[in-house]
Amino acid sequence: MLAATYLTFSPDGRDLLVNLGGEQIYLYNIYEKTRSYRLERAHRNGCHTSSCAGDTSSSQPNGYHSKNYTSFVLSEECSSQREEKSTPLPPNIEFLKQQANHNYERQRYAESVSLYNKAIFLHPAAAVLYSNRAAALLKRSWNGDDYAALADCFTTIGLDSQQYKAFYRLCRCLLQLGRLEEAMICFEHFERVFPERASGHSFEKLKEELQDNIASKNNSPSGKSKRANSENDGVKIESRQQEMEWKHLSYDYSQRFCGHCNTTTDIKEANFIGDNGQYICAGSDDGSFFIWDRLTSNIVRTLRGDECIVNCVQPHPEICLLATSGIDPVVRLWSPLQEGVKNERHIDNTHAAAGLNQRRMNADPLEVMLMNMGHTLHSFSSSDSDNENGGGRDMQCRPF
Repeated sequence: MLAATYLTFSPDGRDLLVNLGGEQIYLYNIYEKTRSYRLERAHRNGCHTSSCAGDTSSSQPNGYHSKNYTSFVLSEECSSQREEKSTPLPPNIEFLKQQANHNYERQRYAESVSLYNKAIFLHPAAAVLYSNRAAALLKRSWNGDDYAALADCFTTIGLDSQQYKAFYRLCRCLLQLGRLEEAMICFEHFERVFPERASGHSFEKLKEELQDNIASKNNSPSGKSKRANSENDGVKIESRQQEMEWKHLSYDYSQRFCGHCNTTTDIKEANFIGDNGQYICAGSDDGSFFIWDRLTSNIVRTLRGDECIVNCVQPHPEICLLATSGIDPVVRLWSPLQEGVKNERHIDNTHAAAGLNQRRMNADPLEVMLMNMGHTLHSFSSSDSDNENGGGRDMQCRPF
């Protein structure tokens, strides 16, 4: 069961920041509410999306309205109503894209995602950027990346329905999220609309995985239609139904901030900093605290704030000053240094630190307990490995 360890409103009151224990930090716009994404079968001709938040006025023209989620309906016309787009990207965006692709090929997926974050912020109408970021997210595989990739696939298809790779990646996302019925809808659509692409090795492998998962679900006790034969079974079924109702009624996040680890203490904060709350900061179980750019969600600075854990991060309301505290018996105050002066507590390899924190969040509970008893992770410096997954460390984790 995940629980929020801290939440706060932005300075203008429009956004709610939530630090979720065992997961990431999420930003919710409380005035522009959107539902989570869900794929539907086409009930009539056309392809369309509908961003619904319980208000029928939010439906797109001729769109399919659902009050419980942002629905996306596929039909054969979906990929034939637009001509394939070949508008070149601006030179600076193309440069970022090539850098991101280069990092992807080198399996530096965190760096690739960060570059695509920046490119999308600067040029949000390019479908290929969302599709490529979805691929990088699926490979990075941090907590919540599957759903973030799914959202990118929906955005890609909404911008350019000829992006066939987005359909393949959407099917992969739905499969990894366990949403098999939707995965089958997407799979069948891909097969019909892009038959020349459906004979490749990757497609055949995806088809086999999907069929295996559906067969496994149908053969499992939970997948069979059985009447509950005990009071406990009835409670479990009722609990699952309630969970599904809450899920359908929930609102989706607008932004996500990754890199810290929040599993050990239940008082770990996250806050806005800057005149207009343009940055996000939060402590971490590895003794550091992270600062993110609110617009791109990229890490801009990582600093060593404690020998064990940083719990509290509080900005001064008027001047550029930040206070942090954790397990150490000290409160540290942070302010800008003179230009050219190096901060000895600065962690250079932010991607490596973030990758290791993600591994820690998925570590075996016994190993986490041992670390909490004194087997802490060492801080990163400029001489550490460039591998964002924390290669070369002696920490054993479950595969993810």
